[in-house]
Amino acid sequence: MKTVGFFDLTGSTQIKLDKGHTLGRKAALLHNLICRKIVTKHKGSVVKEFGDGVLVDFDDPVFACLAAIEIKNAIHNTEKIFTKAGLTIGVLEEIEISGARDILGATVDRCARIQSAAISGQILIDSALHDVVYSFLKD
Repeated sequence: MKTVGFFDLTGSTQIKLDKGHTLGRKAALLHNLICRKIVTKHKGSVVKEFGDGVLVDFDDPVFACLAAIEIKNAIHNTEKIFTKAGLTIGVLEEIEISGARDILGATVDRCARIQSAAISGQILIDSALHDVVYSFLKD
């Protein structure tokens, strides 16, 4: 079982429209850089980046939740940009295409749906992940 997370820069299109393409691109790159650093720090892996978003996975669900909280806070405190996130736990299908690792399956699909329902600055998790990490996060 793995924990999967999607992190998405909130309002990246509006940032480009309000502040210009260069600053919008800078915000997306900064968002993804912060995600990569914190995910790695918490023993997770970046599976792939989507311009202004990142797909990650973790072996430890508690580390995944702690990383999500740290990412949310770090991104908001830097340049006042925001991320939204979805996290799920479940079984994944891991594949390799042209030397690049990818993940597939219902867990990834559920994670994408959860993340799409999040509002700016919000981290949503599914009930299965909640049940696994609840008592650990109370500490």
